Order: sequence, then structure tokens, then C-alpha cells
Amino acid sequence: MRDKKNSTQSIPILRGEDGDSAVSLKEKATLLQRYAFSKPLEVDLSDIVDYRYPKPLETEDRLSTEEILAACLRTKPDKAPGPDGIPNRIIHLLARNRILLVERLFQAYWDLSYHPRTFHQAITVFIPKEGKKDHSNPSSYRPIALLNTLGKALESIVANRLKDTSEKSKLLPESQFRARPNRSTETALFLLREKIQAILSLGKIPTLLALDV
Repeated sequence: MRDKKNSTQSIPILRGEDGDSAVSLKEKATLLQRYAFSKPLEVDLSDIVDYRYPKPLETEDRLSTEEILAACLRTKPDKAPGPDGIPNRIIHLLARNRILLVERLFQAYWDLSYHPRTFHQAITVFIPKEGKKDHSNPSSYRPIALLNTLGKALESIVANRLKDTSEKSKLLPESQFRARPNRSTETALFLLREKIQAILSLGKIPTLLALDV
């Protein structure tokens, strides 16, 4: 957010549900933060007492050069950086020309099962949602978290390892299609159509429950 006198793209005066107005940058930031990051509910953990977990699944101890390179190059070069100010373009150059440096760093994180605290930090910016006309309403803005670029590459590697392990160990239900190899929206719709036609052929009425998780 920037002051109106410095930018024509400034966030206007915001008004909360209680009718209070947020005029200064600090007041706007506080109000947007309250709307975007509501206090989480207390979790009931009573059902995990004395729970017997299954045997942990194993994965490769060594990170390959290929997966590190792919993770570093996966991001767009000119997207906004996080708190460290390092753009993705620099990470791309480092990965292409000094990949050994990144390998040593990421392998140490992997061996120690350590995720640096600095990778937990983010710069949150608010952008107007499309189709919203009342920009004085805090709910008309979407928070975008800008994370440190090296941390995003490391998280990408871990996510791919988890996905591969889930596939090999058959931990995911057959009905899940998103973010899985050889599956797409088209195959999900094809399966849905087949099920609907099968139900109709039996003279019954198909019912669909859609959940956005």
C-alpha cells in the first residue's frame, strides 16, 4: 500500500463492519490483517491420545541434481521476491552456473530435517479482487504472500517427494484427480459423466455433492 499522494493505485479509505474508518497506512494494514488472518479455532486433539501410528515410509536420502535444478527453474524469473529481496532470476542463474552450491545447502537442510525460520517469513501484499466495485470494503482485497525464493525451491522439492511417496504407496484415493500424474480435469469429467449415465440407465436420479477444500 502507498499513500494516495504518491500513487494513483493507493487503497482508499477502508471501512470495517463496525463502521470505523481506516485512513492511515498503518490503520489500513491493521484492518486488512484482521480480515485476512482471522484467529484460528482451537483444535480438538483428544482423538490422537495413545494413537498407534503406522510404520514411517522411507524416501531417498540424497537429493538429485535434476530435482534441485527443476525446483529452482520452476518459478517465473520476474515474479516479486520475498523478504530477502532475491528475485527468481538470480536463483535461475545460480542453479544453471553454480548448482553445487545449492546442492550442498539443500542437502544439509534435508539431512537435518531443518526448515530455516527465514523461509517462514513472507511479505503480504493486498490486491483488489476482480469484479469488486466497493474498494472501501476490506473483503474486496486478496492477500498475496511473497516468500523467499530459495525457500520456495526447497518446499517444491519436499512437496514432490511427498507426492511421489504417496503415489508409490497408494495413499491417495482413486477418486482424487488434482496434482496427480496421468490425471486431469478432462478425465475427472469423463468419469463423472460415465457414473451419471450408469445411474440414469438404472432409472435412478444421480446426486452430486461438490466440496471446495
